[in-house]
Amino acid sequence: MDDRLIRPVVVAIVICALLLTCFKIISYGYLPVDDALRHAAKVVSGKSWQEIVVLRPDMVTDRHEGWHVFLNGIYRTTDCGKESLVVFSVVFLALLFLLTPMSALSRPEIWPLILALAAVVSPVSVGRLFYGRPYILTMAVLLTICFRWRRLKSPKLPLGTLIFLVLLVAISTWFHGVPHLFLLPFLAFLLAQEWLVAARFAGLVALGVILGASLTGHPLLFIQEGLILSYRAFSGNPLQNMLVYEFRASSGDTLFMIGILLILLLRRVRGEWSSSQLVRDPVFLLMCLGWVLGFSVTRFWADWGFVAGLAWVAMEMDRVAERRFTAVSNQRIAVAVCGALFLYLNLTSDLHGRWTNSLTKQYLSLENSGQREWLPEPGGIVYSDTNGVFFDTFYANPKAPWRYLLAFEPTLMPDEDLKIWRTIQWNRGDYLAFAPWVNKMKPADRLIVERGAMPSISGLEWANPAIDVWVGRLPRNQRAHEVSANTGQGPAVPGAENGLAKAPLQH
Repeated sequence: MDDRLIRPVVVAIVICALLLTCFKIISYGYLPVDDALRHAAKVVSGKSWQEIVVLRPDMVTDRHEGWHVFLNGIYRTTDCGKESLVVFSVVFLALLFLLTPMSALSRPEIWPLILALAAVVSPVSVGRLFYGRPYILTMAVLLTICFRWRRLKSPKLPLGTLIFLVLLVAISTWFHGVPHLFLLPFLAFLLAQEWLVAARFAGLVALGVILGASLTGHPLLFIQEGLILSYRAFSGNPLQNMLVYEFRASSGDTLFMIGILLILLLRRVRGEWSSSQLVRDPVFLLMCLGWVLGFSVTRFWADWGFVAGLAWVAMEMDRVAERRFTAVSNQRIAVAVCGALFLYLNLTSDLHGRWTNSLTKQYLSLENSGQREWLPEPGGIVYSDTNGVFFDTFYANPKAPWRYLLAFEPTLMPDEDLKIWRTIQWNRGDYLAFAPWVNKMKPADRLIVERGAMPSISGLEWANPAIDVWVGRLPRNQRAHEVSANTGQGPAVPGAENGLAKAPLQH
């Protein structure tokens, strides 16, 4: 093959493999289970979060305003439906991350092979790339920083590099809403004693955060609420199972780290071992930092350490491949084809139904005449102990005239309701703990719980309009203030008094 065509052919093979992989996953009918649904539903609803969720009075900003503005542009331009918005979110964000290293690698043919091996040893972390949520954009920004950070070492910082990185941080801030986590790569630069890089990075992050927050129209409030939400998400949670999965502790992604150790061993065998080089490599240190912090909160690893690990492995293998294959070697095409095939077969495998689980899901919908009378009435509130009820029901009914008490972030709830929900969690969903909510319910409200059997809560009438979903409402002939919630079947709850469950902890 013509020497000048080797790289274009290799790049084309890799890009085609990534595109085909994403489209194959979507062809299963795959839909994520959480935030991607509510982002699309919010755009279609045309409402503010205050009109959708019962919020604390001090929470007024949209943490993902930029993402919603972007999706709204797609929605208005294409006149697509909510499902198409979700599909777009999954494909667009996955490809944004997966294509990021292509221009940074001398031998891009190794990238699909690295991704495929990562999917073998860490399937959950790789699977998160297809959740269609804006944190993936931040992961792509971090990946770019990992590959391009050395440009910040230049005696005279190129203006183009500065503008590019500032814009990336600004977009991440506006779309994702957690700019304070850019502190992690800053700490990695400090640990690596890259003082000039750390100072420049701090400056460009500050500029990017100010720019991104300013796009919301209320920059100081936006930044302040982000910090408050991060604090509240972990306060008052004495048990791991009271946290959402991504806020729980990581087990350490053992197989991935064994892979890192094997790469270091190969370095030693090749006579290229240098401990001083490792401790001065901010990308390697960021991976280690994310791994260690992940034992407290798994997202430190999944969103930051894992990304840095992928970047470090890619750069390490890129150097090896550069020595093994000349720029004009036809072997590069063979590596690209093998890696592409490995990646496609691995990621498109419907392992444990990971891409088809949503096909059998039943949603509560106003469009279903048999379910309509059991859904909340105009002005009503949906009470529930799981945010899955919010994701599914809001996605199925984006324009519905009711609100949700428990939505995507529990600490957005008013304090009184948050305490009730914590009590429900502490008592493992025992029906006595629902009593305060049942006592507050009005005829327009509904209590929706995901259970296999009918909840034993008296004072409500129940229907089972979808598999393992129960909807409770006040009896039509009973006034709301006369309702009391009791159970005759559930286990005794320690601390129950006057028929109300109380958790043995201080909120």
